[in-house]
Amino acid sequence: MFPSADKYLVESVAVDKWARCHFKGEKYNLDTSNTCESLNSVFRKERKLHLLPMIDAIVNKMAFWFNKHRKEAASLPEAKVIVPFVENVLHERCPIATCLTVSELNNYEFEYSVIGNDKVT
Repeated sequence: MFPSADKYLVESVAVDKWARCHFKGEKYNLDTSNTCESLNSVFRKERKLHLLPMIDAIVNKMAFWFNKHRKEAASLPEAKVIVPFVENVLHERCPIATCLTVSELNNYEFEYSVIGNDKVT
């Protein structure tokens, strides 16, 4: 359609500067990902709602998913809760942690107050 533009781009400009398929960086707002497509599929009916009911429906679905996975994680046997790397980090920090005073603030959200030997939170 524009032979002179084609010649200029091919001969003078690197392909990754003008062709999206060769661009090595993040392609924000250009392509959809499988995650976006999956969420669009889940919220197909909700997308037809007005803004506030749609946001309420999305928040409810996300809360349901997170609560479901939180319960699944809490019900796992202790041997399968953490990966070896994290277990090693915790093993290194255990001697320091035994000197801290910990008070539970909120059981549902796992919030705690931790006070060190210097009485600073």
